[in-house]
Amino acid sequence: MSTIMEWAKKTVLFLGAILPSNYEIVLQDTIAGKIISIINGHVSGRCLNAPLTDYALKVISDERWKTTDYELNYWGKTTEGNILRSSTFFLKERDKLVGMIC
Repeated sequence: MSTIMEWAKKTVLFLGAILPSNYEIVLQDTIAGKIISIINGHVSGRCLNAPLTDYALKVISDERWKTTDYELNYWGKTTEGNILRSSTFFLKERDKLVGMIC
């Protein structure tokens, strides 16, 4: 695993320790195509090794990560239909999107 992804795993744990339990923090590995770290998965019902979200797949396909480092305060939805305010930080390495902290 790359250095940036190891750093990101620690960041997810840190955020999980300081934010309330109604904040879900997810590290998505865009190379492996799955969630590799998650805190408070009860918010969305997601878990480790779950596939990338539709949002993540759209970011990859439209390559918006190339022109920005993050997206803030967009609306997401759980499989149960609950609305979530979401933000994503793009993890880049050698001009490739390797992950996202959401």
